[in-house]
Amino acid sequence: MPCGNGQTLLSKRKHGVCVPRFSFLSGVLVALCCLEAWGSGPPGDGGGSCSPCPVNCSCAPAGPQPQSCVVNCSNIGLERAPAAADIPRATTVLDLSKNHISSLDTSLLERLTGLQELYLQGNRINVLPRGVFCCGPLSILDLSNNLITTIEERICDNLCNLTQM
Repeated sequence: MPCGNGQTLLSKRKHGVCVPRFSFLSGVLVALCCLEAWGSGPPGDGGGSCSPCPVNCSCAPAGPQPQSCVVNCSNIGLERAPAAADIPRATTVLDLSKNHISSLDTSLLERLTGLQELYLQGNRINVLPRGVFCCGPLSILDLSNNLITTIEERICDNLCNLTQM
């Protein structure tokens, strides 16, 4: 049944509202476009904002912020922190607490330019090397219950946003 505007009536409700008819293919294309837009992260991220996710960790969007991610690798028996390439670039919260991590690689956090919270409590970290905390917006850093014996000079040069340690 024509609607008067060139569209074909799919259904007519009580109030005479015309609903355009879409082909099955059009519906599939719209759905694919929506899925692609929903799953894409920032340029260069290689996909969704919470991918890749380290093995045995959980990665989830960080609340209302569309391009931020919480990575939880707590209490899973890690002997070392995940490789930088295995942690999503959009990570704002990284929880590596309650593991067996004894050292930190300086490259781990260089890639995580939006990291705001880092939880390392309950590990076996004994040395904090120069440049390990190179992330600007880091505001919470928990290093409690570690075996820290050495803190190299100028470790806090880039921690000007730190509000809780």
